[in-house]
Order: sequence, then C-alpha cells, then structure tokens
Amino acid sequence: MFEPRFLYWADRLGYLVWGEHANWGLDITTAKGLERFLPEWLEGVERDFNHPSIVGWCPFNETWDYNGARQNDEVLRIVYETTKRLDPTRPVIDTSGNFHVSTDIFDVHDYDQNPETFKARYEPMKTGGEPYNTFPNRQKYEGQPYFVSEYGGIWWNPGQVGDEGWGYGDRPKSEEEFCAATKV
Repeated sequence: MFEPRFLYWADRLGYLVWGEHANWGLDITTAKGLERFLPEWLEGVERDFNHPSIVGWCPFNETWDYNGARQNDEVLRIVYETTKRLDPTRPVIDTSGNFHVSTDIFDVHDYDQNPETFKARYEPMKTGGEPYNTFPNRQKYEGQPYFVSEYGGIWWNPGQVGDEGWGYGDRPKSEEEFCAATKV
C-alpha cells in the first residue's frame, strides 16, 4: 500500500492510482496465505478508502505458482470478495498480470519489445475478436474491461558491468541500440 503522504499528494495534484499491496513472493498455494495477507490488506483498504485518487484495488501482482505448487484460487476469490464488500464503489483486480480467478478488470502484462508484434496481438479486439489471453489454460476472459497494465520496458543501465541485474527484453549493448529500440 502507498504511504498516506503519497496518497495525500496524489489527491491534491489530481493523480489517479491503484491501491496495491506489496506481495511479491507470498505463498498463496494454501489458505495459510490468507492468514498472513488478509488482515494487513484490509487494514490498508480501510485506511485509504477515502482517498479520491484511488480508482481501484489490486491486492496481488503476478501470483506466480510457488515452489512447484499452483496458487490456491480460493485465496484470490476470498480476497476479491472481501475487498468488494469493504468497498463496492471501486473495481478490484484480483491479481494484476496473470491467473485471474474473480476480477472486475481483466488485465495482462506484455513486455514484447517489438512494436509490430505487440500491436498485432491486440488488433483483433478492434473488430470484436477475442482479446489476447496470456494464460488461457489458467484463466478465462468473461467480457470485463480489458487493459494491458504493464508493458514496454527495456533493460538499460549504461554504468552496469557484466550481466548481473534484471530487465525486459534483450539488453542494448550501446546507446545507439538503446535509441533504436526505444525509437528516440
């Protein structure tokens, strides 16, 4: 969750933000994940409820399976339903980026570095075709509003030595490659 000072300034300056939680690496393969997560999440929703800058809630980001075990879909469903009961006025994304179970908005993360293939993937939506689904064997699009909530990105740190670090796509090896990849 954002700190209250951030939300104060978002309210004052007219920024729109999602109420999100830091949950990277949380094991939600069993109901035990609820025991640790839900009280903290609900405390944040209650604390931040009156901030007009918050346009929606997103308790989880990329709920990857954990140590070879699949996420427990009931954990996501319970957190979604509890959040909706606490705040029925805002949309809730159960998990941003993947493995949707019960969600008001169907979002995906797509870091394709090629603008042409990125565009082609979403082109069918212009004519009423099915939207791109990153994990069709794990989630089903059911007509919700759809958006790509994380995209683009590039792995670029000109002072970095070696291959340590992290980023999206193929790492540019020069400023010229970086500019060509970002079309600057």
